[in-house]
Amino acid sequence: MPDSPINVTWIAAASFKAATLLLNQYRPRLLDVAGQSGPEGLALCVFPEILSAALCCELYLKSLKSGLTGHNLRELFGSLREPSREAIIEGVIRAGGEGYGRDQFYSDLEANAEVFTRWQSFAEGGKIVSFNISFLTNFMNALQRFSAENHAVKELTPDF
Repeated sequence: MPDSPINVTWIAAASFKAATLLLNQYRPRLLDVAGQSGPEGLALCVFPEILSAALCCELYLKSLKSGLTGHNLRELFGSLREPSREAIIEGVIRAGGEGYGRDQFYSDLEANAEVFTRWQSFAEGGKIVSFNISFLTNFMNALQRFSAENHAVKELTPDF
């Protein structure tokens, strides 16, 4: 079934991975040619990781409750049932380390609510926006663990 949705998804994921690896390999040269340094250069270096982490969080949230739309992580997260939200928050708090608590989680979630849309705009020539890759990574990992523990998610392998 080469045209099945799961195969198309794997092909897209593999292509994104390959493009990200190429970008990572050639970043120094690209930055030199583009004359980018400072915040603009750093932003060019991290935007694939930011977009990827934000999209992963979005897709995990949408997989936990049907009918969700949009890119706003705060709104998507807020639509989950309370026990699910609590378990995910606890996962992020554990990963955040000593001193990281519920207030910081909600502050980080608010600050990163539209991170996918804002960084997509940056990639298309927009202004640099703030981000918190530690929060996005911790949130993504907590969502992944929650999904695996609560939804009989089996390890998928590409069929191409």
